[in-house]
Amino acid sequence: MEQGLKARKNETTAGAKSFLKELTAALMKIGVDGTDGRLSEIEARAGKDLDVEQLVALLNNRVEQRLSQISERATGFFRNATEDLQKSLVIRPESDVSKAVSYSTHVKDPHLGDQLPMVDILACGTGLQSMTILCLLQTFAEMGRHDDSIMLIEEPEVYLHPEFQRKMFSALRKIARGTQVIYTTHSPIMISDVWADESVRLVKRGENGESVFSQVDLQGVISELGIRYEDVLNPKIVVFVEGDTDACVLARIATALHPELATSVIPKIKFIPTDGFRQIQTFALMKILHSDSVTSKFFVVSDNDGYEAQERAGFLYNQIIQKVPEAAGKTPSLRDRILVLDVHEIESYFFTLELLGKIVPGIAQDDLRTFLNAYTEQYRQSREVYLKTKNAKDRQNLAHLFRPSLVLEGFKGAEHREAFKKAHSASDDFVNTVDQITAAFEKTKRSNQNPYLTMLDAVDVTTYAPLKELRDLVGSLLKNLDDK
Repeated sequence: MEQGLKARKNETTAGAKSFLKELTAALMKIGVDGTDGRLSEIEARAGKDLDVEQLVALLNNRVEQRLSQISERATGFFRNATEDLQKSLVIRPESDVSKAVSYSTHVKDPHLGDQLPMVDILACGTGLQSMTILCLLQTFAEMGRHDDSIMLIEEPEVYLHPEFQRKMFSALRKIARGTQVIYTTHSPIMISDVWADESVRLVKRGENGESVFSQVDLQGVISELGIRYEDVLNPKIVVFVEGDTDACVLARIATALHPELATSVIPKIKFIPTDGFRQIQTFALMKILHSDSVTSKFFVVSDNDGYEAQERAGFLYNQIIQKVPEAAGKTPSLRDRILVLDVHEIESYFFTLELLGKIVPGIAQDDLRTFLNAYTEQYRQSREVYLKTKNAKDRQNLAHLFRPSLVLEGFKGAEHREAFKKAHSASDDFVNTVDQITAAFEKTKRSNQNPYLTMLDAVDVTTYAPLKELRDLVGSLLKNLDDK
């Protein structure tokens, strides 16, 4: 056993210089609270008057606090990944003043009994080790502060279930907002969600053994890597939407209007997130849908993103036919298949007392009402300015500081928060309300619940007035079911 454990420590997921330990060290530098991981000025001053043992105790205490926070945050992802709410990830310091500090990660499983309370991750299978790296990557991505550096990963999908591969890509996407991420892959899943305009290269061996890089087109993706054909071959209706929130909300409304859809073994209507109509998979699937051998009907549902509906629809039409030229001549017209919502984004529908009150019960109704009225009016004024001038700066301001999801998902940092406050001419009470909403939203996610579905549980979606447009939209889509 000991020999086998020692061998595992040399594997790429577990060695002394492994990605797992380097990632833990990176998390320690950032700090879960968004600050860096250095000692505070007070602690640093105190250290000058401490002897070696006291200084080590101070450092160990600080390291343990940091690791406890990281363990707690990563545990939420780990429980979601393993679908076991009792298991935990525990990262512990292994300190020796002569060797500084190293880290070891353990799985805490109450099912193992008192004799074996925790298991070193190195003694677990490579699949669980890869899942642990995924959970730490998700934690790293969630922190939001990354150095201007490059992250290189070879085949991050190894040993991961397809669903976890998608989560791995999502985590890498978030990290890439502030860090250059380069990875190699043989997985169709790890390429399907990449944006179509990003740098993606097909690597083959040349005649003389050298690596040859070539551009990848949509047909190349379909033939070389494969795409999830089942997404479009089985359902009668395929609906491309902007994001995961759109997909889950529209699916919930569809099953509320027609409960029998929830019990179908093969879904009759499929909502496919597209990451803002940029993913390679999106255009590849549209290419497949235009094949003469595929009979599924498809539609495109988009937020207006602050644009006028016709302008937004025209933009999407041009974007699609650039990647899928055959879509231009198909009957019925692609333009007739593009449906634009009457709001900036689907999150706009959740800005009501009943829905927000479901996840933020601690805010008084009057305070929440005051916030909603102020926010709605500020958004209306900002959008009017853009629509009158069509100024690029006004458009950027609208998207960066006034989009509704910002209140729910949170700011990118203190600078972004201050810019938001200035743009809204906001009082401290206004911004504090935003912080409470964001914190409650995040808390709901950490409890492995979907915040949007949690809010929808507060009302009857079949009659709730603010959701009428979404009901009408879903109803019009469901009319296309031949056997309804």
